[in-house]
Amino acid sequence: MERENTRCCAALAIGASKARKRWPVPYWAQLIHFLSEKNCLAVLLGSGAEEKKMAREIMAQCSGQRVLDWVDKLSTSELLCVLADASFVVAADTGPLHMARALGTPVIAMFGPTSLSISYTQSFDKVVYTSCEKMGCLDWKCDLPCMERIAPQKVIKAAEEILESIFPQKG
Repeated sequence: MERENTRCCAALAIGASKARKRWPVPYWAQLIHFLSEKNCLAVLLGSGAEEKKMAREIMAQCSGQRVLDWVDKLSTSELLCVLADASFVVAADTGPLHMARALGTPVIAMFGPTSLSISYTQSFDKVVYTSCEKMGCLDWKCDLPCMERIAPQKVIKAAEEILESIFPQKG
């Protein structure tokens, strides 16, 4: 993988404590393809067996792209350093999302079965909500597609807007 032309680093917290809060693997792959086209390195973050499995699947779908798999490879202090140094972070409602926000790193937050107060979510740079009619239900046994209803195009648009704010077009 070429790194000399990398202009930014996006930290992608791919997992969550509950399966219902995880964005699908193919959607992460679409985001990574977009980021690679923009010369932005994607770094997969997370821990645990389920997230390691997701990372393997993402890496298989992103062969040749600008992506590193750091799932289950960082201590908490190393994770905090990555989140602080990233150009921006993309995550569902999970620990790394809130850590990045506390560190002042730009974030794209995705919400499906959870919801937070409006005043808190306004502190994120970009927020993408599910279109599921039961958004914020906290029903971990629900079988409606929730995170699946957060279209990759919406997250890609948010990433594009953050990249534009970091690297304004000259002209």
